Amino acid sequence: MHCDDCEFDPSMVSGIEGINPRSLLDVHHMHPLDEGVRYTTIKDFALLCPTCHRVERARIKVAAKKNAS
Repeated sequence: MHCDDCEFDPSMVSGIEGINPRSLLDVHHMHPLDEGVRYTTIKDFALLCPTCHRVERARIKVAAKKNAS
């Protein structure tokens, strides 16, 4: 498993014995859940490292502000 954006592979990190590498990645909803009730499929998710997840959330916020103007 790796970050869908930057390709970071947590299994390549040394010194994390006893830690599940998957736990070092975040599941990102491509379309935020606050957009309303809907059925979610696997295609609605991206697996991101914490940094890429923060960047994507920031992009969504900026886009929302632009659309509200």
